[in-house]
Amino acid sequence: MRLMSWPALCAVGVLLPCAPSRAAAQGGGGSAGTEWTGIVTVERRASGEFRAGDKAIGFEGSQTATFTLNGDGTASWHSSFSSTTDMGGLYTIPASGSGGGFGYGSVEFNGETWEIHAGAEDDLEIRVDYTDQDRVWATQGLGAMLVEMAKAMGQPIPSLSAHVEKESVGVPGATVPARAAPGATSLSGSISETVPGGADAMGGIGTIPATYTYTWRLTKGPARSHVRIYGPECGCLDADATDKALHFIAGASPAGGTFSEFIVSSDGAAPQVDANVGGEQPSLDITGTRDTGSVTLRIRYTRNGTTAESAPFIVDFCAIDRLELADGNEHDLAFDLDGRLVVEAKTKAWRGGKDVSAELQWEIEEMGSPTSLGAEPSEKKGERITFTYQNMPKRNADFGPKKLTARTTGRCACQQEETIRTFYPDIDSNHPDDGTPNWFYYWKQTSAVPSGARPMVEFREMVSDPNMPGRPIAKYDHQTQKILISDAAFGVKACRGEVDEGRMPTGRQAEGIDCFGETVRHELQHRADAVAWWGGPGGPYGVNLLEWFLKDWDHDQVPNTVEESRPDCQPGEWTNAPIDLAKVVAQQGELVERGRRTWFTCRERPFADASDAEIDAYRQGWTWPLGSANSEDWSCGNLSKQWQGKKCGP
Repeated sequence: MRLMSWPALCAVGVLLPCAPSRAAAQGGGGSAGTEWTGIVTVERRASGEFRAGDKAIGFEGSQTATFTLNGDGTASWHSSFSSTTDMGGLYTIPASGSGGGFGYGSVEFNGETWEIHAGAEDDLEIRVDYTDQDRVWATQGLGAMLVEMAKAMGQPIPSLSAHVEKESVGVPGATVPARAAPGATSLSGSISETVPGGADAMGGIGTIPATYTYTWRLTKGPARSHVRIYGPECGCLDADATDKALHFIAGASPAGGTFSEFIVSSDGAAPQVDANVGGEQPSLDITGTRDTGSVTLRIRYTRNGTTAESAPFIVDFCAIDRLELADGNEHDLAFDLDGRLVVEAKTKAWRGGKDVSAELQWEIEEMGSPTSLGAEPSEKKGERITFTYQNMPKRNADFGPKKLTARTTGRCACQQEETIRTFYPDIDSNHPDDGTPNWFYYWKQTSAVPSGARPMVEFREMVSDPNMPGRPIAKYDHQTQKILISDAAFGVKACRGEVDEGRMPTGRQAEGIDCFGETVRHELQHRADAVAWWGGPGGPYGVNLLEWFLKDWDHDQVPNTVEESRPDCQPGEWTNAPIDLAKVVAQQGELVERGRRTWFTCRERPFADASDAEIDAYRQGWTWPLGSANSEDWSCGNLSKQWQGKKCGP
């Protein structure tokens, strides 16, 4: 995909922003003995939305192009670009990029005003991130259905790894007027305008306008006599490409002469010459492959009967094969139980038609403390590399995607990248701190636990709770005001599936990090109930025992006033109960047993075996949005939300 180029926008008749033709730009290199040099900057911004019914597609983008006039009719440029397309709040598509190239630039006096021209010969390469779009496709609508079908049939599930594609956007040029005396030696100023539909040229919606701002700062001085070729010194072939096309121009100062065609030679296999034009406006297009030798370009320039030749311009074509990872090109890798994660890779590289694999330089992103990173060979150079991460990091955020890069060195530096994803073994406890299971230690750092609640969340191998049947997976301990998560929370169907008001299953079932997030919110609701019902997070344990029995006859931690306001709730009886604290303490067991008969009475209970105190907690737990922490789950194993690797653990 290519975003609309700048010349396409010029065709709609916009007043100022159109870049000049090459002939117009080249013609103003400066009179004999003088030349204009300096900076012309073009900035464009667009922001708005397109609405259709209750849906809206939003777009926000900005791009800056800075042209440096070389004084010989040419200009070098550098541009940066960023945009975000919001697809109705469902997902976003961000794009960004920066780079440079060459084009034409001139300054001419037309008898009334000065005309400043600047234009690029090439487009800007950008990276468009479709990761969020893929996520929505795989979790909603048709995509989600296909994913579930693949699971049911035992087929591979589509990967939700990063999806970034290379695309291009035009570089905005300019033709702007500047008022100054005919003999001026400096020009500076700025002008802005609004271009209807200008967002279209940036990959946005055609109904959104854009604001263009042009700024210039130029000076005229003595011409520096030269004949020069402009273009890339290096042609890097993409991993899957068989060839690479390059474009070159030339300029000369003083202006007023003509160029020969380019002279193209090679010390090996010759490149394909696609176009070679001389005259007032020279240009060359060549295509090379990994076998193309080192190419030398020259051009001659004739002015007033005198011919000069440019210095040799050396061009190399470079190719690096796609990086090949170990174990069948495995991209999801996990630490083993000894705290090591090994990344092995290899590739081959060519430059100037020669194998330069031995000079490849390798890099991989590091992790935080206390993880160390080693390499073999230690100089991280050559056709093969082995990186070893030792000791798992403290931060959950240090796991995940790591960029692996192999690059050539020297004047023609190309690189090839691959992204691996790093994970930790879920049930082991080889993280650097407290001996809790890895899943608990790292999940506690994610959005599954609100940041303010993290000091309250603690691990227990087992917990007991009289309000829950069987082996509870967690408990809010009123006495310590801690949320205790047990080992039973980590398992298939550890969390109970949601039911509606009639106790019928809704089909919602939380597992893994979803069960963890749901459980934390369940227990936080018990804390909120304690504050609302008893005036503090200690709940009934924050008052003396007599007050507890007086306010909560059946001792189920739900005050009588609360149960009396809910359908079919029975607060129990206070018949023949002692009225002094000493007798309450002495007869506590008998009173609790008597009250236990009314712990399970409220009609709103989601499960028959859940006590009256569990109603709000279950409902609150089920508000946890399933899948919302998937991108933070770097555990490997059956409960992982992202793991697609082959070897997890030992």
